[in-house]
Amino acid sequence: MLYKRSKVVQSSLKELDANAFAVVNWKGTANVTSGIAENDTLSSNTKTGVLSGSVVAYSGSYLVGQCNTTNQYPCGLFVQDCIPDNFMNAPAIASNKVPVAQFGGEFEVDIFETHSQSSPFSSVLSSYTIGAKLYSSDNGLLTNEISSAHGFSTAIVVAQVTWQPVSNNLIMGLDLLIP
Repeated sequence: MLYKRSKVVQSSLKELDANAFAVVNWKGTANVTSGIAENDTLSSNTKTGVLSGSVVAYSGSYLVGQCNTTNQYPCGLFVQDCIPDNFMNAPAIASNKVPVAQFGGEFEVDIFETHSQSSPFSSVLSSYTIGAKLYSSDNGLLTNEISSAHGFSTAIVVAQVTWQPVSNNLIMGLDLLIP
């Protein structure tokens, strides 16, 4: 979930790409052999579809989706979940549009990468220090690890930490920095 903390925020309605409702957020039980990193902010009950607080990227022709494949340019954070459930998300299903936070603002998120995305998949909670730069992970979640999967020669900073998450309070404060 994405919580807005400041009033100076620019958001816009963006049209969703075809995969937005099909994003699988729960990758399975953490396992070094299968290459799955643990994530303490998601569970097997997490719905499919892009989640509020995950990183938005352009996926072509003014369409947006989750930032999780090569060469997608991050452009904000999803404000709402986009799950394929008529009772839970009727506006996005009806219009194929969703609000996206862009161009600054202070937020709190409760979904982000809690473990390293490379073996041995150790916890990275203590490395989310105040001022740490945040990027998009291969899963489209905020992380402080630079992903090589996005194909950029220079990593694109999405946000900066303003409130450090701890194991008994998995909420991270951030300033959105995407220009």
